Amino acid sequence: MMTYTFSDVRQKFASVLDSAVTQPVTITRRSAPDMVIITAEQFAELQKAKFEASLSRVMSKPKNQALFQELADK
Repeated sequence: MMTYTFSDVRQKFASVLDSAVTQPVTITRRSAPDMVIITAEQFAELQKAKFEASLSRVMSKPKNQALFQELADK
């Protein structure tokens, strides 16, 4: 993972975006990680994983399983 300061990003924005195509880029502010730049594809994968984890939690509860089964049977 590449790391840039906020000041570097302002000066080299295009270069930073080019780096983010191949790997996540961390942006630091006041010597601490503040943001991460990733591609839209990587973001979509993270969103999908987050949704699937949430769905798995919901579906793992017996009360919800019964409700979904009842809806599926209609």
